[in-house]
Order: sequence, then C-alpha cells, then structure tokens
Amino acid sequence: MKSKNNRKLVTAAMAALVLLLLQAPVFAQGGAVQNHYGQELATTDDLIRHARNMIKESGIDKGLELLNMAVELQNQAHNLGTLRRYESGLRFTLRARDKARQAITVNRQASENENLVQRQLERTDNLIGRFGSAVPSESRPMFESVFTNARENQRLAWEFYHQRQLRPALKLSRQAERTIRNLADQVKARMGQENRLENQLRQAEAELERAATLMATCENNDAAKIYEQARQTFQEGRRLAGDGAPLRAANAIRQARQLMRRLPELCDETSGREHLNRMVEQLRRDLDISGPFIRDSGDNRAVKFLETALEHLNEADQACNSGQEEVCAANIKAAQINFQKAKKLAGM
Repeated sequence: MKSKNNRKLVTAAMAALVLLLLQAPVFAQGGAVQNHYGQELATTDDLIRHARNMIKESGIDKGLELLNMAVELQNQAHNLGTLRRYESGLRFTLRARDKARQAITVNRQASENENLVQRQLERTDNLIGRFGSAVPSESRPMFESVFTNARENQRLAWEFYHQRQLRPALKLSRQAERTIRNLADQVKARMGQENRLENQLRQAEAELERAATLMATCENNDAAKIYEQARQTFQEGRRLAGDGAPLRAANAIRQARQLMRRLPELCDETSGREHLNRMVEQLRRDLDISGPFIRDSGDNRAVKFLETALEHLNEADQACNSGQEEVCAANIKAAQINFQKAKKLAGM
C-alpha cells in the first residue's frame, strides 16, 4: 500500500515538472516583450521631450497639433503597459514616436521657410533704400505713387511675417521687389534718354551758331527762311525738353538739324574744289564736337565707325589738296556714312 502511494507521488511530481518545463519558454518570452516595450517606451519619451522643446520655441501650430497626438498615443502606451498588455503598448508607442518625428520635421521645415521669407524681406528693404537714395529729386514726382505703394506692400509683408503668416508675407514682399526693380529700369532708361537729349541739344546749338555765321554772308532768301524755321524749331525742342517731353523734344531737334544741313548748299556759290574743302572742314568740325561723346558712350562699334570716318576724312583732305576731286568726294561720302552710324550707335 505504501509502495503504491509512493508511485503516485512520483508520478505527480514528474507531471508537475513537465508542466513547468513547458511553461518556462512562455514566461521567458513574456519577459523579453516587456523589456522591449520598456526600451521603446523610453526612446519615445525622449523624442517627445525633444519635440516639445523645439515647438515651444517656434510655436508652429501644425507641429503643436502633431505633438499633442504623439503625447496622447504615448499616454495610451503607458496605460497598456500598466495592464501588462506590452505588445499593444509597443504598437502605440511606435505610433507616438512617428507623430513626434512628424512634429519635428514640420517645425524644421517651418523654420527654413521662415528664414527664406526673412531673407526676401531684407532683400526688398535694401532695394527700397537704394532706390530711394538713387532717384534724382526731379524724377521723383513721376514715380512717387508707385514707389509709395511698393513700400506699403513691404510694410504689410513684415506685419504678416511677425504674425507667422509666411505665404502672404512672401507674396507681398516679392511683389514690392518686382515693382521697385521695374521702377529702377524706368529711371535708368529715362536718365539715359535725358543724357542723349542733352547731347543732341548741345550739338544742335553748335550747328545753329555755325549756321548763323554762314547766314551773315548769305544772300539767298530761301536759305534765310529755312534758317529762321530751324532756329524756331530748335527753340521749341529746348522748351519741350524743359517741360519733360523728351521724345517730342528729340523730334524737334532732329527736324532743326535737318533744316540747317540744307543751308550750306543754298548759300555756297562756289563749286568744285572749294566746295569740297568746305565740306571737309564742316565734317571735321562735326567730328571734333561729337567725337568725345561717341567715345564716352562705351559702344566699341560706335568708336570703330568714328575712327573709320576720320580715316576717310583725312584721305578726302589729301585728295582735295592734290586735285583728285572725285576721290575727295567719295571719301567725304564714306566719312559721312560712318559718322552717322557712329552717332546712331552712341544714341545721338
């Protein structure tokens, strides 16, 4: 009887041992999941703290929204761990970490965009300052209203920037920049036009003085009428230039100069070599007057045509002095053609 009881005890002990051996891997596996859960939970906690510090400084709304989602998911992960539901808690903490990373990315991109807008605003400010100091006072009334609108857009752009409304800030500042650049191009073109007009006025005035000298000994009535017409047209051109009508002024000056070019032929009663010599002298005076302006224009082609005109003029002078009237006339014509090309390229 006693032996039979012992066999039962041995059998029960063996069964308990087998059951214990079968459950050991399960316990070991549960411990590994718990450790993995704890490590991942701690990593997500660190990342959320980092994201919170970044977004606290920037105040980006989208980043704050993603951070709150990350915190909520992480709280659920903690609660699931308390209930020993480690696998579910692991899934929630990984989702929380993903939201925290998204919050950091949004914050970083927003900071980069903010820097971009700030550089645009500073560039436009600098452009407005340079334009305001470079525009001549006499040109300001023509551009004042447009310039004022550009400055107002820039002021609004800064307001939007301080309110962290970056898109309208960038749009307005770029619009202001385009306006100022267009104004600068217009001012530059107008100043160039005014300089060319001033040169044309000086040349026409010199031609008018020579015409007056010519008319002192000219007995041709038609020439006298043309001279008076040229003088009045020149005065009209000067008046238009003073009134701020450069295109009309340039047209009047051009007409006056065309009229004055007819006077030598009407007044000159000589012919042959003397007439050619007068043409050489007249053209040389014109080259002496216009030469500096052509050289200062900065156009290499204009300077080249000027030099060619001078070469033909020197050859014409030599031909006239040696009695080669046809060669002289041909070189005078070539000099005139090259001179006209030079003046056109120089904007005269």
